[in-house]
Amino acid sequence: MSTYGWIRKGLGISCAGGIFALAGLALAFEIPQRFSEIGARSGVAICFTVSVCLVALSALYTLPFDILSHVTGRKFGRVRHGFRKFAASWSRGVGLQSILLPSFMVLIHCGGRVAGDVGAMTLFTVILVYMYLSRTELSRFIDGYQFRIFTFKSIGALKKGPERARLIVTILWNQAAFACALSVPGAGTETVGPLTVTIFAFTCFSLLGWLFLPWIGRRHDLARALLALDLSWAGGNLITRSVCTNVGIPRKWLACEAPNHA
Repeated sequence: MSTYGWIRKGLGISCAGGIFALAGLALAFEIPQRFSEIGARSGVAICFTVSVCLVALSALYTLPFDILSHVTGRKFGRVRHGFRKFAASWSRGVGLQSILLPSFMVLIHCGGRVAGDVGAMTLFTVILVYMYLSRTELSRFIDGYQFRIFTFKSIGALKKGPERARLIVTILWNQAAFACALSVPGAGTETVGPLTVTIFAFTCFSLLGWLFLPWIGRRHDLARALLALDLSWAGGNLITRSVCTNVGIPRKWLACEAPNHA
């Protein structure tokens, strides 16, 4: 591995590992449970607000790593665009997460209030499919193109058997991670405290999936792990921007096959 590769790997491990550790500590010290009483009174509004705060805090944590990644890319000649374009893409990406992730959490919260864990899992699965269908367009928006959130170009790809299999595996993997998150003590979706526990737990399980999914099957399939990571926006995963392939490269935060317009 080149020097640049080792540096990116170190940044990714430090960034994603830090969020993993912070989420784990928050669960261990039962910090999310402090929102339970507020959440019971305020419902959807506080759910959206708390989710926005979580995205903002994760963005502030990852910002130094993203900047270091961009600077390193410029130094090694791997990145040709300047800091202004990077800042614009970073802002669009974080802004997109600040809208989508809280919206997804509100939907899952509503599903949980109506039908418990079954309702939450149903809404989560619907959002997974939505993320698959729209992630390329969302990635184009991060890269500076027109925001066409309802243009689903991925439908045609499902005509191919291997792509359908890849989608099924990654959806099942995310469902398993979300089910595990719901089984963590104190987790749930009906109020904000348990929902925050679920988000933190899902973040941790998603990172474990990112580490181990490529090793499942007959060959190491990094693309499958990247797709699973992309779709995990559906559950409020706070680590999606932080792994070594994504840190500091906003155009890769979704749809790794998106064209490079550096």
